[in-house]
Amino acid sequence: MFLVLFASPLLLAGCGRQARTEGPDVLLVVLDAVRADHLGCYGYGRDTSPCLDSLAGTGTVFTAVQSQTSWTMPSAATILTGMSPRGHGCRAGADRVYGLDPATPTLATVLHDAGYATFGCFSSAWFSAGLGFDAGFDTFICYVNEGHQSWNVAESFRGWIDSLPREERWFAMVHLYEAHEPYSPPEPYDTMFVSGRVPWPDDSLWMVGESGEVLRPEQLASLTARYDGEIRFQDAAIGTMLAAVRSSGRADDVLVIVTADHGEEFLEHGGCSHGKTLFQEVLWIPLIASGPGIQLGAERTDLAASMDIMPTILARAGIPVPGGVEGVDLSAGPCTDRYVPSSEPKRAALVSIRRGDLVLIRDMDTGADVMYDLSADPSEACPLPPDSVLLLDLADYLAVRPGRERATAGESELDGSLRDLGYVR
Repeated sequence: MFLVLFASPLLLAGCGRQARTEGPDVLLVVLDAVRADHLGCYGYGRDTSPCLDSLAGTGTVFTAVQSQTSWTMPSAATILTGMSPRGHGCRAGADRVYGLDPATPTLATVLHDAGYATFGCFSSAWFSAGLGFDAGFDTFICYVNEGHQSWNVAESFRGWIDSLPREERWFAMVHLYEAHEPYSPPEPYDTMFVSGRVPWPDDSLWMVGESGEVLRPEQLASLTARYDGEIRFQDAAIGTMLAAVRSSGRADDVLVIVTADHGEEFLEHGGCSHGKTLFQEVLWIPLIASGPGIQLGAERTDLAASMDIMPTILARAGIPVPGGVEGVDLSAGPCTDRYVPSSEPKRAALVSIRRGDLVLIRDMDTGADVMYDLSADPSEACPLPPDSVLLLDLADYLAVRPGRERATAGESELDGSLRDLGYVR
């Protein structure tokens, strides 16, 4: 097992700060590649998420949440900064990757400066030390090898929370990778929803829809069943972390937020995996909140976004939101007059705007616009002429100067471990 454990001298020097005594403790769980409609609390037929379903019953489920991109690194940056990809500038090119600018305030840096003990545990090479995601975390762990890391993440969290003084306020952000392809859950989750493994023509799902490979119905069924097994495995790891919170005696004062970085495509628009389109199967994500001040058993249907998580947590903690944050505080109530942007920043070719149930997607290379009405066409199969209001929203978003156009901080060469993930070829 290979991991990076990081605690900077600067953060260690700050460990003597006075412990924060106000505001909730915060556990933020980010699931990789989990689409909302594969969870029981969002109406899925398989029993993929008993722990999350129980958590949803003690809190609020947001049913219309958009990720600001369709792949991991910039999505996590959005969650941490409250900015769209255009604002924070995280991206990957052919040979270089641009992480978080150290000057950009994040959930971890703001909460750390406010007196919180901070813990970050991630499960992907996209969060390796040097890309800026370690900023603000007293303890930072990144599991960069593939494999079933959710148990390691859960146990790392358990050990950390057990080590804290009872009076210390804390913020923990954990990232669980398993639902990412190639969908190989450990026992007993590997056969929970499927018996055996049906091979497909190419081991890389990224090539489906691009190389001419076509999945047979039984192959697609096998893939989705094993994907569901990965989600159930993650759900069990979340249960372990929540049990650790309860055993620490802190459960009554913990704000728990569970979301995903993006969804996953299973041939809805001709391809598999994610990071290639901006359709709802890769943008519609879960968001579940439970804890002090959160309404029990509630459902929020207003439009929300990944970039709302940071200002919402800060508001619950009574901490001012930094300038430049594009998201809104969801605890202030429904926000009905807004648009939510998303972009596909690897190729910088696609931008989408959602307002209510209307979604506009622009191909920046060709200038072509297409719109869908999700209320009448949730599968986005019937394109419509663009709405003038959404065109104005798009112009407004594009008028914002992109963050870090000449990025120098958080920049590194694209190494093999990142290229092997398939996002950049």
